[in-house]
Amino acid sequence: MQPLKIALLGLVHGHVDWVLDSARLRDDIELVGVAEHDQALFRRLTSKYGFGDLPRTDEAAELLERTKPDAVVVMTDIVGHRAALAAAADAGLAALVERPLDFDLDHALSLARVARERELSILTHYETAHYPAIRAAADHLHSGDLGELSRLRIRAGHQGPAALGCAPSFLKWLLDSERGGGAMVDFACFGVHLALWLVGRPPQRVTASTQSIWPEEHRGVDDQATLLLDFDRVQAVVEASWCWPNPVKDVELIGSSGFLRTGRAGTYEIGEMDLGGPSARHTAPPLSGSLTDAWTQLAAVARGAVPDPLYGLDLSLGVASVLEAARQSAREGVSVTPRPWG
Repeated sequence: MQPLKIALLGLVHGHVDWVLDSARLRDDIELVGVAEHDQALFRRLTSKYGFGDLPRTDEAAELLERTKPDAVVVMTDIVGHRAALAAAADAGLAALVERPLDFDLDHALSLARVARERELSILTHYETAHYPAIRAAADHLHSGDLGELSRLRIRAGHQGPAALGCAPSFLKWLLDSERGGGAMVDFACFGVHLALWLVGRPPQRVTASTQSIWPEEHRGVDDQATLLLDFDRVQAVVEASWCWPNPVKDVELIGSSGFLRTGRAGTYEIGEMDLGGPSARHTAPPLSGSLTDAWTQLAAVARGAVPDPLYGLDLSLGVASVLEAARQSAREGVSVTPRPWG
């Protein structure tokens, strides 16, 4: 099979290194061009990964017309998703964006409406979508191994972008709440995304609290956030931080008869509540086919497959609605009912 030809729109998201490194090392994707205004940033990154002769344009539409890719990958700030995805839709191309799709429901719904009218797919990349333990946790839950779900605790965070040495082009917008900066948008989206998927319905209320623990490093934005999502008979606690001593992405599910805690990407612990005995540790089987990673998913969808729900629009719209409610809750000190998105 021929490699998937991808056009890269934007270079200011720090995960662009993952895109460029993947294009350099993999034989199933081919990077055909970049749309980016910052020529110095373009030269630095393309030189670093050996793409010195790659076509570059200022405008996305010009690049897509010139290079004729199979799909688009967007690495702008969060607000920049809107223009980049509009260009992809005009070109009739499937697109992959970094999480979250948006934090404003009206903008997200507008993007979704265009995509559906033109029968195009917008995929949102959440790293946890290709964690085998996350998929195993859902299987255990839905097979009844935990009984009736009553509580979720989902954590996502790390030492903070400044401490990790993120590039200035990335830090510039990560420290701007109007462009999608702050720990809530950056990391609470993981927990919201998984909570909506695992529970399978919208929350009735969202209550959020944010803090600035290290204001000298994270000026102007929150660097710690806790969200409480109240569903009917289920509560989900979402913890997000740029102030932890090590990277964390894990999930704890508590049901009427059992619990499950995920560890690293492929491991999890499961136990029964009523026995009080030791829990069992497992390694989840690796994912395969189009679920292996974001690249196999994008290739499958660009060639006509239906997106997996963890990459799909419905959950991305739900995340936008809940983040919108959480930002309002933190700002006003009240619980907020998320707006419908279906």
